[in-house]
Amino acid sequence: MKKNAIFIIFLLFTSSMLLAGIWDNMLIGTRALSMATAFTGIADDPSAIFYNPGGLAYYNYSFRFSLEGIYVSPKETYASLQGNAVYSESKYPQTFITYKRGKWGFALGFYCPYGQDGVDWEEDRPGIPLKSVLGVYSITPAVSYKLSDKISIGATLNYYYGSFEMETENTTFGSIKTNENGNALSGGFGVLYHPNDAIGIGLTFHGPASLTIKGKSTLMNKEFDSESKVKLPYNLEAGISYKISRNFIIGMDVGYSHRSSMKKLEGKIKNVNVISGTSYDIDKSEEFNFKDIVNLKMGGEYLFNNGIAVRLGMAYYFRSQSEYNELYYPLPIFDSSYNSKSQSKDNPEATNDDVDEMVFMGGVGYSFGKFQLSLTALRAIGKERTMTQIIGPVQTSKKYNLNATVLSLSIGYSN
Repeated sequence: MKKNAIFIIFLLFTSSMLLAGIWDNMLIGTRALSMATAFTGIADDPSAIFYNPGGLAYYNYSFRFSLEGIYVSPKETYASLQGNAVYSESKYPQTFITYKRGKWGFALGFYCPYGQDGVDWEEDRPGIPLKSVLGVYSITPAVSYKLSDKISIGATLNYYYGSFEMETENTTFGSIKTNENGNALSGGFGVLYHPNDAIGIGLTFHGPASLTIKGKSTLMNKEFDSESKVKLPYNLEAGISYKISRNFIIGMDVGYSHRSSMKKLEGKIKNVNVISGTSYDIDKSEEFNFKDIVNLKMGGEYLFNNGIAVRLGMAYYFRSQSEYNELYYPLPIFDSSYNSKSQSKDNPEATNDDVDEMVFMGGVGYSFGKFQLSLTALRAIGKERTMTQIIGPVQTSKKYNLNATVLSLSIGYSN
């Protein structure tokens, strides 16, 4: 019975660690991505909803629409109980609609600012089947106003919807499922200033939010209440663009994310009967101790006369942590021989998967009539972090592999 209880707790802590991977998603806007998201001082397409809503009223399109898809693979590598490696991948849609009338700009966006991360382990690879998907989506209305020929301002309202789903099975407990969801509100603003026709200067702020997701967890064909809580960070981005010629523009951004606000994920599954006749609340809280992030980005676009655009960019994210951690989880529901003191090699404060990261981006676009097609590919190169989880007598490990490949495709319409 102890082995099966440990199995359950292993899954719960593994699921909590999955949550650590979702809070760093800047994969928004196919065109902006190909320019390393150095877009705060440009903000001239529908993804300005995210990058700088001040740009929504500045440019001379009455209506714009884009539909986009993002694919990330692989993002994380997990070492299972039996030592096999499995990979996670992410894929999600996003769409933006903008409308301009006079000095006013209006917009509506649907995108995933905090990742749609998931795994689908085949039963014969890690020894246990596990499917898990989680993420935070935003439905974002925005409004912008052009104060003068040189400056425009904008604001957003973010309705966040977070969800977490996990499904696995065990011979004793049968199907094990968790399904949680919830919502939160936040907002932001942006300013775009053009001192002349060649230079653009932008500033964007994304506000913080407190997200609570609640639902049910199923064990032994019984449902139990469960919940998770996390604080989403605020972000500040400043950028400058320079139009070298009518067809050639470059941009540079510096950004800051108050990621340390996500120091802990709080959560529990309530009144679980793990040992016959005894019920416990299983605490699935996780200390992440994220560090604040500073990023530097530069990108550009060259537009040929035949409607073809070529885009390049690179970014560097400063978020160093220790390269190795051991995480011990004592099991007080058993005898003391299973308990260990919490410790972490090299850095006892680092219980997350952050590492410094270099990202190279590139893409092409094609405009024909009122339509636009864009394709972007990027490669993220970073250190690999290994974390060993010791849960009672069970030891497993997780490797966070930042050598990820991302593909993005969009189709747009402008009038």
